[in-house]
Amino acid sequence: IMLLGHWLEMRSVLGASRALEELVKLPPDTAPRVKADGGSEEVPVAALVAGDREVIRPGAKVTVDGIITDGMSSFNKAMLTSESKPVNRTTGETVIGGCENGEGAVTIEVKATAARPPIRRRSSRWGRRRKAAGRAPRIWPQVPPPS
Repeated sequence: IMLLGHWLEMRSVLGASRALEELVKLPPDTAPRVKADGGSEEVPVAALVAGDREVIRPGAKVTVDGIITDGMSSFNKAMLTSESKPVNRTTGETVIGGCENGEGAVTIEVKATAARPPIRRRSSRWGRRRKAAGRAPRIWPQVPPPS
């Protein structure tokens, strides 16, 4: 029964790991950067640098961390933080890369580049925890039972 329980646990951990790897692939590859003349241009997310301004359209994913400079909207951070309700944000407040914009268009000033977006940071943290959990069964047989 113990082996069956361990097998079921490992199967669910591996399934969650695969799902997390798929989430890492979800952020968009391009972002609408605001040009000096007020227009916008599609650029690779990797080309964004701190200080750039990006337009986040309704329903779009936030590509990088930033501060809202214009507009207000609600942001769904469930994929990142498991919050059940969208969070309202307005000018001067921060938004996290990887969350989904609600009904309003906003302009953000980029504060953190896409080198390691939040979903990647979380997935690497998850990987470290999974490796640590995988070592536990090897340690347990060495621990003598309580007397």
